[in-house]
Amino acid sequence: MKNNQTNIMYNALIIILLNIACSNCIMGEIKLSNSTMSNKTTPGVVSEFRKLQEINICNQNLNLNNDQCDIVSPGAICAFDGQKIILPKKNQKGVVAYWTFDEIRVLDSSGNRNHARNIVKAGPSMSGQGASGLFSNGDFLSIPYTDSFNSKEYTISFWIFLIKDYFSQSKGIRYCPILQRGNDDLFSKVFKRSPALYYDRVGKNLKVFISTKLESEPQGEGVTSNAQINPQRWMHIALVKSEMKIKLYINGIVDNSFTLKEEAVGDAQGDLFIGNVPWLKDSCSYPFLIDEMRYYNIAVQEENIQAEASPAFGGVDSTFIMLGGMNLDIKAAGNSCVDGYHVCTSIELHTGGYQVARAMGWLDWNTHIWSHGALKNPTDFMGMIGLALCCADLK
Repeated sequence: MKNNQTNIMYNALIIILLNIACSNCIMGEIKLSNSTMSNKTTPGVVSEFRKLQEINICNQNLNLNNDQCDIVSPGAICAFDGQKIILPKKNQKGVVAYWTFDEIRVLDSSGNRNHARNIVKAGPSMSGQGASGLFSNGDFLSIPYTDSFNSKEYTISFWIFLIKDYFSQSKGIRYCPILQRGNDDLFSKVFKRSPALYYDRVGKNLKVFISTKLESEPQGEGVTSNAQINPQRWMHIALVKSEMKIKLYINGIVDNSFTLKEEAVGDAQGDLFIGNVPWLKDSCSYPFLIDEMRYYNIAVQEENIQAEASPAFGGVDSTFIMLGGMNLDIKAAGNSCVDGYHVCTSIELHTGGYQVARAMGWLDWNTHIWSHGALKNPTDFMGMIGLALCCADLK
């Protein structure tokens, strides 16, 4: 009897609060799901709920079930006389999915309802607010296929943080997926990747795969990053496909690029997997974090990627430095910079150059870096090879 009275009071209170909250808002009706309403409510309370349930949004338009929604509104929700207004997030052009990893379920914050089927544990966020997705022991997310993923141009961007774990790093295969759309048949050696991004656990590089009609590349045409993804550091990754051109950005810098030789022929209706894939979950168990992942159906402009990745260098502009090349002799280093850039001077190297090179994983303990001053006396450095960093010309 006591529990029944409590349920009646609880349901009545919800209705009162909703009436107060919505009295000062221009909005649609609100529907309470069956999980919120007790089966033992009084007829008067039931009639109020029936009025609120005249529109069936939760199961139809929102593509959610009653376990996910307790309160559903087709418009804004206002509280405290409009002092607090709950609205959907604003989206950039071309965003078809945006996973913040801040909620207990991995929901799409773009409004396009590309929610993950499963969940992952929470880890610390890149920005210090909210959470990230913690992937370990073969964990992965599966995002159901949607037509919005089938675009000839696309961009996938996210932050990643590899966790130093010597035990996990010593187990499993060398190349492990970070994301992949489409399925592989390892037995028949049929690979459908559109695209796939793998991590080389030995070389610490990234490897991009895109399945095409090129028979000599059954796993897909691809490219390996120059940068190394080192542990215990947040790094921003962006993969951009524009028609036949592929660019891999790391921390806002174009790390590598290539042009497809044949047309892409990946899995047209394949799911998107994040963190791992089902057929390799027992072979890849190393831990890492992913945060702020966006999927665009356009090729995002470089300046927008640089803005998104701006925290990576702690105040150093990502346009300040470009990679001229690795393992170059002094002559090749002098010719490695594009228009608008020059081989960095010693001062430029000490005021940001070394910081960027270290963050990108271009440096080893014995790496030689060419400076602009060395180009004046090339004969003094014959037989030596090193890293060429290009700094922007002052304008």
